[in-house]
Amino acid sequence: MGGENPGLTNADLARASFVSAQSMNTVLAGLGERGLVRRPKQAEGGRRLPAELTAEGCALVEQADQRVRRIEERMLAPLGAQEAEMVVADLARLVEALETGDDAGD
Repeated sequence: MGGENPGLTNADLARASFVSAQSMNTVLAGLGERGLVRRPKQAEGGRRLPAELTAEGCALVEQADQRVRRIEERMLAPLGAQEAEMVVADLARLVEALETGDDAGD
C-alpha cells in the first residue's frame, strides 16, 4: 500500500502484517472512513480490491516512518557501530523467519 506497494489487496496486506484477512478488512474499513485509504467499490476483474493510500494517508505514513527512524536511532545509540549492525542483521533474520515460516503450529 502507498508509495512502496500500491494496489495491494486485503489478503496481501494481511500476510505482510501477520494478521488475519478479517482483521485487515476491519483495519482497511477504518482507514477508509478516515480518508487515508481508498478501495474500489467493485473489483475490475476477479475478486481483488486493491487498496491505495490517499495523499493524506501517504503523509501520515511519512510521519510514522520519521518517528520510527528516531526511535531506532535512540535504541541503537548505546551500541557501537558493529554491535548495531549485528542487532539489525539479527532482527532482519527474525523477520525473514516469520515471513517464510509455516503457521501449522498456530
